[in-house]
Amino acid sequence: APGSCFQGVMPVKPRNTMSKLGALLSADLPGLDDPSWAAFMQAMRDREPPYLAYPHVRRDESVVEDIHGRKIPDPYRWLEDEHSPQTKAFVDGQNRLFESWMDQTVGEQKRDEVRARLRTMYNYEKWGCPSRHGDKWGFFSHNSGLQNQSVLYMQRRGELERAFAPGRDLGSAKVLLDPNTLSADGTAAVSTKAFSKDGTKLAYAISRSGSDWCTIHVRDVAMGTDSDVDKLEWVKFSGISWVTDSRGFFYARYDAPAGLATTSDGGAAGTETTASKFHKLYYHALGTPQSADVLVFDDPGNEDHMFAAEVSDDGQYVLLTIFESCDPVNKIYIAPLERLLALGVEARSAFVKVVDDFDAQYEYLANDGAHFVFKTNAGAPCYKLVAVTVDVESANASTSLTFRDVLPETEHVLEWACCVAGKHLVCCYVEHVKNVLKQYTLPRATGEVCALERHVPLPTLGTVTAFSGERDHGECYFAFSSFLYPGSSYLYVPETGEVRLIFETVVPGFIPSAYVTSQQFIESSDGAKVPMFLVHSAALQLTSNNPTLLYGYGGFAISLTPFFSAFRLVLLQMLGGVYAVVNLRGGGEYGEAWHKAGVKEKKQQVFDDMHAAAEHLVRTGYTRPAKLAIQGGSNGGLLVAACANQRPELYGAVLCQVGVLDMLRFHKFTIGHAWMSEFGSPDDEAECANILKYSPLHNVRAGVKYPAMLLITADHDDRVVPLHSFKHVAELQHVIAKGTKQQGIPILARIETNAGHGAGKPTEKVIDEAADMYCFVLANLAVDF
Repeated sequence: APGSCFQGVMPVKPRNTMSKLGALLSADLPGLDDPSWAAFMQAMRDREPPYLAYPHVRRDESVVEDIHGRKIPDPYRWLEDEHSPQTKAFVDGQNRLFESWMDQTVGEQKRDEVRARLRTMYNYEKWGCPSRHGDKWGFFSHNSGLQNQSVLYMQRRGELERAFAPGRDLGSAKVLLDPNTLSADGTAAVSTKAFSKDGTKLAYAISRSGSDWCTIHVRDVAMGTDSDVDKLEWVKFSGISWVTDSRGFFYARYDAPAGLATTSDGGAAGTETTASKFHKLYYHALGTPQSADVLVFDDPGNEDHMFAAEVSDDGQYVLLTIFESCDPVNKIYIAPLERLLALGVEARSAFVKVVDDFDAQYEYLANDGAHFVFKTNAGAPCYKLVAVTVDVESANASTSLTFRDVLPETEHVLEWACCVAGKHLVCCYVEHVKNVLKQYTLPRATGEVCALERHVPLPTLGTVTAFSGERDHGECYFAFSSFLYPGSSYLYVPETGEVRLIFETVVPGFIPSAYVTSQQFIESSDGAKVPMFLVHSAALQLTSNNPTLLYGYGGFAISLTPFFSAFRLVLLQMLGGVYAVVNLRGGGEYGEAWHKAGVKEKKQQVFDDMHAAAEHLVRTGYTRPAKLAIQGGSNGGLLVAACANQRPELYGAVLCQVGVLDMLRFHKFTIGHAWMSEFGSPDDEAECANILKYSPLHNVRAGVKYPAMLLITADHDDRVVPLHSFKHVAELQHVIAKGTKQQGIPILARIETNAGHGAGKPTEKVIDEAADMYCFVLANLAVDF
C-alpha cells in the first residue's frame, strides 16, 4: 500500500514499492508537520546506504510523437506546464528530496559552515570599471562586500580617482542608482543601462526575479529621480541607444504574452514558456508614454528575426542590425537619423541596405561622414576590420559597395575594438585564451589603413573584463582579472600610452603564491590540441587521488578566458585538489573555425573534447574517475548531461546547471528557436537524427552506474526553461529506480524560486547555491570537509 514502506525499517528497494511521497506527487503534498512526512524524513535519516528512495513520478505513456517516422515517447510532457498543480507538486517533492538528502548526508551544521566560508571569502569590496559620460561626471559601480546588488555611483569628473585612492573617499561620491532598494530580497537587478551622450540622463532596464523581461526607466542624473512617464515594459534582448541631443533613444521589445499584465512586479512574467516571436524596434521620445513610441522596424515575414539600433558617434546616422539566430552573422542597414525620425510610422523606408544577407557578422566601430569602419568575420574566421563608403542619400547604395580591409586578420582572434580619443582604436585579441591589448590608428578616409601604435601593457596573463571609452574623450578605463589575480582597474590615455593603476582588489586571506596556474594542451579524439587551464595548490602531489572539478561550455562562440572567483578559492581549499577549465570546440577561443567545429553535426566533438580532458587528468596522475566532478551551465549543462550519458564510468559527480536537455523540443520555448544555428533543427530530418544521438533526455541508459548528479534550475528562467531539468531528472530517477546497479546514486534537483538563468542573481542566492553545489560535490567525491 502507498506509504507502507515508511512504517518499517529502511532500507527498501524503491523498484518494489511506492513511497508515500511518490504517491502524492500528482496530488497535494503533506505539510512538513504532517506525520506521514515526518515518518518519511526519519526513515531517510535512519536508512543504510547504498539505497535511496526516489519519488514515484507519473509517466504518461500515451504521449508518443511521430518525428520523421520515428515513434518518440515523451511521458513527462505534462511537466512542461509549470503552472499546473501537478508540476508544482513535482517541484515541491524534488526540493524536499534534495533537502532530505542534504540533511542526512551533509548535515545542516556542515552546510552552514560551507555557507559561512563562502560568505567570508566573498566579503570584499568590488569595484566596477569606471566610465565617463559628458563633461561633468564619471560613474562606477561598487559593492561593499555582501550587498545583493552593486550600487551605481557618480563622481565629479576631476575627482573620479579619489573614490579609488587609498582610504577610498567613497563618501564624496553620490549614489545614482541602488537596486537594493527596489526589492526586499535583492531580486531586482539592472540588466542593461545607457547614459545619454551629455551624461544628463540614464536609461536603465530592471529585471525581476532573474527573468529576461525588463522594464526601462529614465533617471535624471543631476536630480537622481525617475520620470513618471518614461516607463517601457516588455523589453527583452535589447540595447539602449540614445540620440546625441538626449531627446530619446532606440530599444527593442516583444508584444506582451497573453495573460500577463506587467514586467514590473516580479510575478508571472518569466515563468511562461511560449516562444518569443516578432521582435520589434522602437524609438522612444522622452516625456511621452510608451503607447506613443514609434515602430522603427519589424519583419512580420520573419518571426524569429531580432533587431538592434545604434546611433553613430557623430549623431548623424542610425545603424540597424538584424539577427536571425545566435550565429555570428547579421544584416546592416543605415539611415540618416533626422530623416528617420521625421518619417514617423514610415521610418523603415529611410534605411539603406549595406549588408543584406546572413553570410557574416558586421559590427559598427566608427565613421567619419560616409566613411564607416566595421569589425567582421567575412572571409576572416579570426575577424578583421574593414571600411566602406556609404552614400546614405542614395536608395541604391547597397548595389555598389566595396569593403576594404584596413586591419587584416591574424592567427589570433580579434575579440573587440573600440574607437577612443578621436583617432585611435584599442583592439583586444585572444592569443591562446589570454587577452592582449593593442592600439592602432583609425582609418578616417578612403585609402587609409590601421597602423600599430603600441601594445598596451597588462599586469599578467588573463582577461580584460571591462573597457569603457568614447571617441570624444581623451581617456578611457579598463578592468583586468585572472585566475589568481582578483582584479584591478586602470586609466589609459591613448595619446601618450599612459597606463595608471587606480584600484586593485584585495581579498582578505587570499595568498596568490599558495596556488599555481598552468595551461596544458590535450589531444582530443581527432588529434586536435585542446587547451585546458589547471588551478591548484602549489604543494599538490600527483597521487591520482586529488579531488578535481572540471568546467566546460563549448558553444555559441563563447570564450572561457581566465577569471577570478572567490568561490573557487573556497572550493580549492576544501577540495585540496584541482580546478580545471577546458576550452572546447564550439567556443570562440580560436575564431569561427573553432566554433564551427563544434556545432550541428559536429556537436559530438564537443563531448569528445570533454572526455579527452577528463582522460588526460586521469592519465597524468591528477585524479581518478571517482574523484572527478564535471560542471557546466546552459549549453554547458547539455555538455555535462551528455557526458554523463556517454561515459558514466569516467565521472564521479555532475553539476548540471540550467541545462538544455530535451533536444527535440528546445526550439518550441521562449528564445530556443535562436539556438537552431548551434544545435540544428529538430524539424529537419537529417539534423534531428544527429540531435537524437546525444540529446540527454533521450539517451538515459538503464543497466549502467551513473555518477551522482545534481540538476539546478529556477522558476523564472525564461532563457532555458526549467522543464528541461524537470523532465530529465524524472527520467533519470525512473531509470535508476528500476536498476539494482543504480541504487544509492543521488540523482537530485535543486529548483530555485524567484531566480532565472543566472544574470542578476542576488549575492545571498549565489552563496546558497554555491554552498549546496560544493557540498554535493564534496560529499560524492568522498572528501572530508
